[in-house]
Amino acid sequence: MGRFKVIGTTLAVAAGLASLSGCDGDDGKVKVQPSAARPAAGAKDGAAPALPLSQDLTWQGMKLKLPADWKVNGIADPFLCIQPPGGDRCGKVKERNSALQISPVGHGYSSWPGEGRMNKKWGWSPGDPPSCMAAGSANSDLADQEKAEIAVRDLTPLADGRKAEHREWRVPCRNGKRFVTNVWYLPQSRVVFYVLRDDPALAATYQAIVRSADVRGYKRT
Repeated sequence: MGRFKVIGTTLAVAAGLASLSGCDGDDGKVKVQPSAARPAAGAKDGAAPALPLSQDLTWQGMKLKLPADWKVNGIADPFLCIQPPGGDRCGKVKERNSALQISPVGHGYSSWPGEGRMNKKWGWSPGDPPSCMAAGSANSDLADQEKAEIAVRDLTPLADGRKAEHREWRVPCRNGKRFVTNVWYLPQSRVVFYVLRDDPALAATYQAIVRSADVRGYKRT
């Protein structure tokens, strides 16, 4: 487990992540400090705008910006989980759904999410049988994998000039609920950002955080 350093704000470190997930960095240290707040980004299709990004986060050499009061929670090297206030606790699958997570992928790590899966309708799923990630679902509830669809295929520019492959899956469940999974994959850096269950109110904020990333100094552990 890496060491943590906090500068000018609160860093919550919870129990280690289960290695279910699929980031770029150096020595495993996490540094969070206030920064000049970026203005809220405009929203599309009437969605909530992105929250201002007012914290600087450095993790394993990767730099990115977070909104105030968002915390690094449930961390276990080499995975990082970023939790919004009042959001799901990082840890078990059902408790990690709406957090933004970062993980290495391939070359000794799982190929999920990202590697070889970005254009598959089942590419969102971390396991078989595929669990329903919708809020209020039981652990036994399953996604209707055959009806899952890739609704968005595009590139997301990062602060360092790289472009991440972005996919948004819309997935129905057999219990009648639905959920959205977003994945941003950097195949050359072998790092992935993802949200298992997208919170619609935070959709633009997830995007803004990913766009703020600079992975030039990232070293996989």
